[in-house]
Amino acid sequence: MIDGYYPEALASGSERFDAIFFIDVLEHVLDPWSLLRHAKGDLAPGGRVVAAIPSIQYAPVVRQLLRGRWDYADTGTLDRTHLRFFTRDTMIEMFMGAGYVVERCEGVNSVWDGEWPQRSLRRRLFLRFMPQGEWLHFVVVAHV
Repeated sequence: MIDGYYPEALASGSERFDAIFFIDVLEHVLDPWSLLRHAKGDLAPGGRVVAAIPSIQYAPVVRQLLRGRWDYADTGTLDRTHLRFFTRDTMIEMFMGAGYVVERCEGVNSVWDGEWPQRSLRRRLFLRFMPQGEWLHFVVVAHV
């Protein structure tokens, strides 16, 4: 295991990795686009980048915004240490712009976990008009 800030923590720069994980990292970085471009050089042939990124399109955040509120918090999507905010589409664009092929971009941590029944009218209407708002995070898997 390597401890420290990427990419400075890598000693020689000659080691290549099968996978580089950015789990709740890219939203904290001033220039995540450059970081992703740099990571390409640290991947072994066939290697993958895996990133979990919170979605600013998450329904509870959008609901608050529609009510005129954008309140930073100590944790969560509006964590006060977040420098960047992404939707599912802008996550994919960021990876593609950095030269990756996005294999998957899947939503995780549903707003519905433990909530309304699968067939409720409220849920069906919500998903019809804001389908990406269900997910707190998206996990992106990409390769060069």
